[in-house]
Amino acid sequence: FQLLLRLYDRLSGQPSRQRLSPADTSQWVPGLSTNHLTGASGFTDAVTDDARLVQRVLEEAEADGAVCLNYMKAQAVLRNSETNAVTGVHLLDTSTEAQTLERIVNTPLVINATGAWAGQLKQTDSSDTRIRPLRGSHLVIPYSRLPVSCSVSLFHPEDRRPVFAFPWQGTTVLGTTDLDHTESLSHEPAINREELDYLLKISSSLFPSSAITERDVIATWAGVRPVVTQSPTLNQSKGTRKPSKENREHVIWSDNGLISVAGGKLTTFRLIAREVLERGQMPGFHLRSDALPVFASPPDLQRPDAISHQNWHRLQGFYGPALAEVLRAGTHETVGGTDTLWAELAWAAANTGVIHLDDLMLRRTRLGLVLPKGGKGLLPDIRCLCKPILGWDDTTWEREEARYLELWRSCYSLPATFPAKPGATG
Repeated sequence: FQLLLRLYDRLSGQPSRQRLSPADTSQWVPGLSTNHLTGASGFTDAVTDDARLVQRVLEEAEADGAVCLNYMKAQAVLRNSETNAVTGVHLLDTSTEAQTLERIVNTPLVINATGAWAGQLKQTDSSDTRIRPLRGSHLVIPYSRLPVSCSVSLFHPEDRRPVFAFPWQGTTVLGTTDLDHTESLSHEPAINREELDYLLKISSSLFPSSAITERDVIATWAGVRPVVTQSPTLNQSKGTRKPSKENREHVIWSDNGLISVAGGKLTTFRLIAREVLERGQMPGFHLRSDALPVFASPPDLQRPDAISHQNWHRLQGFYGPALAEVLRAGTHETVGGTDTLWAELAWAAANTGVIHLDDLMLRRTRLGLVLPKGGKGLLPDIRCLCKPILGWDDTTWEREEARYLELWRSCYSLPATFPAKPGATG
């Protein structure tokens, strides 16, 4: 591992590698199991909020003239019947349940960057590549029950996969799993009993004295990775590659005006985007210089007294040029002991394309993942603040609240359908 980190240091030009003795390791990670502990490797890595990263990409794209539409489903790619060249895309506006609006966008180029759904629009297929949806699930644990101040990695005792316990939004997260996702992609992914037991073994291996059980879990979340595979089948028969052994490289397919992309990692999203755009260049199209920063810098503002230095650093990265507007949107008090400001909640309700309450609670903010019972106890206060901003009447709010709580119960908690183990509750 030290050899691998030495290579990373050389590539980055910013050495961060450390070799820690057992005593040093225990200082970094109090409570860590010392059974057979011979030392550890310390290094610096990056952390981000993936949902907020997407929002920043959208906001800066809109500032440059892009039109971004939420809850817009790409139903089909339209083609010329004679040449098979792309002529447009058929869109369905699913933002309201009352009616579904159809739109046709005429264009000779369609970029299909829809993740695990990319195969539904990609009409041609290669005999040796396909998208293999793999699910990764996580457990959110109160920091008070599992106080982890830095990310800790180990090889899982069952399958020797690298797994993590890491600090996140004032909590501790255990993750992640890597299983074939066989359920419909039209349904929200959710953790299952097998994954729950697998993840709890991370804490029992790393921090046995903490005695973490499913009763400690605040919330869960699951996501589906669009991994590109060369496996002939997706079952686990002999000769099929295990999910954790799949290559994470991205693949780009071109089909007469339709460019599809899948695979890759979050850290290479800009590289992938540039490769796709270069593949689909049209007359008069120019890419911005790769030397320019990905995001615009935040304004030079003085930190408000009510905001901690650490939270101020987070806010600058989260909102960039919009930071001043965010701070003016509401009070700088935090919501329910989290790092999230009430001002962030108000600004998100007004400016980030919120259609449903779960947009606001799970993706524009993470309150539904870090507060007990999905933040149910704070929903009356959130209602007072956000209902007029969203333009919802009482009936709409009550419908949205019921929708959100049901979604949280079924996909972001430990579902009641889990059979409880002796001495534990689901």
